[in-house]
Amino acid sequence: MLEFLSNALLLSFIGVFGFAFFSIVISSLFFSKTRIRYRWINNLTGFLIFEFSLMTIFLLGDVFHWWALEGILYDWLQPHLILDSSSIVYFTLTCFISILMIRFSGHYLYREKWYGKFYLNLILFVASLMIASLANQFIVFIIAWELVGITSVFLIAFYQERVSTVKNAFRTLVSYKIGDLCLYIAMTQASHYGVVSFDQLSQSSMPGWIFVLFLIAAMVKSAQYPFCYWLPRAMEGPTPTSAIFYGSMAVHLGVFLFMRISPNQLEPVNVLAAVIGAVTLLHSSFVGRAIPDIKKSYAYATMSQLAIMFIEISLGFKTLALIHLCSHSILRFYQFLQVPSVLHRRHQVESNIQHSLHSGYRGLEWLIPVKIRRFLYYFSFDEGKLHFIRKKLIVQPTRTISAGLKHLYAPLFVGVESISHKGSTFFLLFASITCLGWIASFAPVDLNKVWISLSLFMGLSLSISLFSEDELSRFFSKLIVSSGLSFYPLFLYHKNLSLFILLASYFLCLLAFYLLLRGICDFRSKTKCYIREFMGLFEQMPKGGRWAIFLLLLSSGVPLSPYFFLMEKAAEIYFEKSFLIGSLFCVSNTFLVLSLYRVTFLLLYGASNRIDSLQRKTSLYVPKQYVTRKILNPKPKMEEHKSEYC
Repeated sequence: MLEFLSNALLLSFIGVFGFAFFSIVISSLFFSKTRIRYRWINNLTGFLIFEFSLMTIFLLGDVFHWWALEGILYDWLQPHLILDSSSIVYFTLTCFISILMIRFSGHYLYREKWYGKFYLNLILFVASLMIASLANQFIVFIIAWELVGITSVFLIAFYQERVSTVKNAFRTLVSYKIGDLCLYIAMTQASHYGVVSFDQLSQSSMPGWIFVLFLIAAMVKSAQYPFCYWLPRAMEGPTPTSAIFYGSMAVHLGVFLFMRISPNQLEPVNVLAAVIGAVTLLHSSFVGRAIPDIKKSYAYATMSQLAIMFIEISLGFKTLALIHLCSHSILRFYQFLQVPSVLHRRHQVESNIQHSLHSGYRGLEWLIPVKIRRFLYYFSFDEGKLHFIRKKLIVQPTRTISAGLKHLYAPLFVGVESISHKGSTFFLLFASITCLGWIASFAPVDLNKVWISLSLFMGLSLSISLFSEDELSRFFSKLIVSSGLSFYPLFLYHKNLSLFILLASYFLCLLAFYLLLRGICDFRSKTKCYIREFMGLFEQMPKGGRWAIFLLLLSSGVPLSPYFFLMEKAAEIYFEKSFLIGSLFCVSNTFLVLSLYRVTFLLLYGASNRIDSLQRKTSLYVPKQYVTRKILNPKPKMEEHKSEYC
């Protein structure tokens, strides 16, 4: 009888959860602004999060013995989830802050155009964060980790008509993908030592560089130096987004990861974490004092507290770090929600007392010599030269290499626009790779690794050249060839039907994505579709834009998509060959995903009133400089629309 009641309660939880989730999805995707019942969606979202938390606790019945659940579902979930002190605290904190934020957003954003999209992303974010807090298996944690990053990026780009917002969302995505790459390589290498869950890390004998990769992923997610560039730029979203994502919960996920994997037996890793935390603490303390924007100032204050948490964990004070995490999350959540009121009250007080509230130097600042104070001020006002370092050492070299590779591969794609020559260069390329693989299989020495590395390196170079491609058909042609070069060696040695089905599904998603983007561009113009500037086509065709975002997620390897499982299987096979081959594949996949997001953001987001002049005057032979100056920027105030990221 008890087992029957438990199963009935579980099925009711799942049914109510599914009904509430799909109700919000349908409302946000297919109902217009005038037909959405704002208060209904607000209350339903809060109930959804509360019901999901109850269902999760119910499934972990070994802690609450009177709710013990027997059956296949529980036996499958028990090794994948864990419930200890840190997970209980983080899970409870997520539920508490999420419900408060939903209540606040119901009144704060009820007149916004994309109200339903906000709650759809919010549900996915909160569910992913809850799963990440309870995950024990690596595969479950990385699924939740990537979903948190994707929802964060789309909520930063909430005001999608603003070009600066979309640029900062892409910069945040680049930083997240660096952390995802390190985390995925670390978890894949840990599985070779028999470690597939967090509870096995303490008894493992893995080398220290795997823990360093875990540490880099945690520091990217928590915006530690030198990966702290993205956090102040992520404040472009609405105030509730800044509060729950980058003030309270999402930014603490890196600290939570380091708390799970902190290697007490490896002192060099702990020393490295403490040193980076100290550098981040000094950097954020100085820069936060010089930033005139209050939300960015709170962001740097958050970075400094996160650095202290990393230092506490590296010193072995995990309980203190957990208490610090809870108190800091609640404080920052309240401060971010109070930003508009704080500014209003400050200006009101200053107008009443007839002078500024700034009282000069505070603390022991007067002990610092004047020249040093001035140097620190200029250094902090420029954000510690991080923008200069990023531009000179990362952005410009990437653009130069991408442009060079574009010209290098130009002869292979010279006939892409004409139907008569299409496919000839592709056939020649794959035929040569096939011959190399056939010859390598009969060689007296093991040359398979050599030609597989050559194929993956060519795919990587093609994926880098995508950042300089400015024509849609050539872009997708290079994308398909690059993906083919990455996956083609698998089918010469691993003739697996499931791999073939996954690869066919991935190519079908890419083809559908290209045809949809081509149709959206042809809806506005019959000329060639350029991907140089922000076009703002989402406002012209909202339904097509929603389907384009959906196909983007499928084509970029969102968790539980065909490409996600294909990439996981391919990475496992390649890492068995050698670490270099697996790393080449993962880096190439990262560049492919970033290029897809870049094209989608350029075509769909931005202001839509600038497209008419581009369509009337842009042709194939018009130089880019002329298009940028004379057509797209008739006035100096429109220079912000120029695309700056690669």
